[in-house]
Amino acid sequence: MDARLWVHPVSKELDAMFEGLPRTLNVSDAADLLGVSRPTLYKWLNEGAVPGYRVSKVWFILRDELKATLEAGWNLRPGSDTGGADEKPDDPDGTEPDK
Repeated sequence: MDARLWVHPVSKELDAMFEGLPRTLNVSDAADLLGVSRPTLYKWLNEGAVPGYRVSKVWFILRDELKATLEAGWNLRPGSDTGGADEKPDDPDGTEPDK
């Protein structure tokens, strides 16, 4: 019996994405890494969608916690089993005319 461990391809991509990064990221670095604006990342931090720590007015993100969150399913809202994944969007491709 072959007992090889199957690794999801996203895991390998995340390994490459996080390789060489410092253990602690600031908001600018994490936003660049995720390809989002700083205001978007602040929103996600405040909502708890991205793990982070706030000391006074400064946020910091632990590299390994962020990576684990992405591996676990970053699109799921905290406390949600599906994160709305089984809900049909109103207009997923933007082709419906305005009502």
